[in-house]
Amino acid sequence: MKSRIRILLTIIFINHISFIFAQDFWEQLYFPDTVTIRCITTDDQGNIFIGVGNSNEAGGVYRSTDNAQTWELVYDNNSFAVLSIAINENGRIYAGKNGSSRLIVSENIGESWEEINLPPPSYGNVMKILCIGQDTIYVSTWEDEGSFITFSFNGAETWEYSYVTDHPNEYISDIDVSNTGEIFVSLNGYFVDQGGVYKSADGGATWTYVGLLNHQVMTLEINSNDDVFTGDWWVMNNDTPGIHCTL
Repeated sequence: MKSRIRILLTIIFINHISFIFAQDFWEQLYFPDTVTIRCITTDDQGNIFIGVGNSNEAGGVYRSTDNAQTWELVYDNNSFAVLSIAINENGRIYAGKNGSSRLIVSENIGESWEEINLPPPSYGNVMKILCIGQDTIYVSTWEDEGSFITFSFNGAETWEYSYVTDHPNEYISDIDVSNTGEIFVSLNGYFVDQGGVYKSADGGATWTYVGLLNHQVMTLEINSNDDVFTGDWWVMNNDTPGIHCTL
């Protein structure tokens, strides 16, 4: 991810004359240009939270309460990056990062933060967080033993975990849940016969491969019709990376 990434705001203008005309306009918003943006999310009150950090750069969480007019560093992670942020229905903010204290939580829109201890064998960087409702949380961490996911159904009071694969140097890059409750994860791997998309129909206990082997899939999204969309970062065997959708 590049330094000085621009935050862009989409404003859709619809002009009714004899037909409907629509066009997207983009406005560059102010943000400190000395940090690398890793993730972004908003809460129901319109507050914006951005996780930042990269090698030899300051890391942490920035917050804006005035529609990106000003920013405040509400969590200073020193030289470690904040890689994922998610907010549950109650406004509880979870942030995942590298370094120590890998998973942190705020109950007061980022004013203060507490550490949440993930159980062994989870020791790696937190790569992705997904909140469902008030109590369900899925957390992917980068582990040496394979693509790994930790999950809680009671607001991080207790945790369960499973390995999606046992491939070294492979991690879960994104997580989403369908309307029927199936969990889909995208995998990013660095060797042949890694990567792709997997799903679980039993809450994460077991996993089934569903396609895109050798694709370094970085992002995954499920729409209201349960169509699964993915985006590649790279593809092995000289194939062309791109966007894919289930049929």
